Amino acid sequence: MRRLTAIILVAVTLLCTSCMTTSISGPNYDNAQGQSFRYDKRKQCYLLWGLIPLGHPQPNVPGDKPFKIRTYMNFGDWCASFFTAGIFSMQTLRVTAKHTPDDQNYFKVGDEVVVKKGSSYKKGKVVSLIDGDHCMVEYADGKIKKTSFDKMSR
Repeated sequence: MRRLTAIILVAVTLLCTSCMTTSISGPNYDNAQGQSFRYDKRKQCYLLWGLIPLGHPQPNVPGDKPFKIRTYMNFGDWCASFFTAGIFSMQTLRVTAKHTPDDQNYFKVGDEVVVKKGSSYKKGKVVSLIDGDHCMVEYADGKIKKTSFDKMSR
């Protein structure tokens, strides 16, 4: 019984990963007022439980906007690691930047917007701001839905 417990513990330790989330903020990101948007996204791949990196992704960072780089494992990354028993694993690097109120991409209540929904685009109007990442958009069919700024354009 003890041996079986030890084998199960080792298997769970090797197959399951922790959250493994790290965030690095660029200058003034935490203090900056504005709406967040996804600036760039890359994948980092590893072999042998993260011991050997395969390449070094160089995400683009904005030179004129506050930004934050977040490294995490999403569901697809976790599946790749789990089904290969950790021999191959991935992490996602996401760069988030902020629009400031004087930016042309800063959204306000009443703005007419185009929202990407899958492979199609829908027109709508911003009816309220929720936080730095989301707002409520009223679409032509009268439905009001929470929408992320990174899926919107003018």
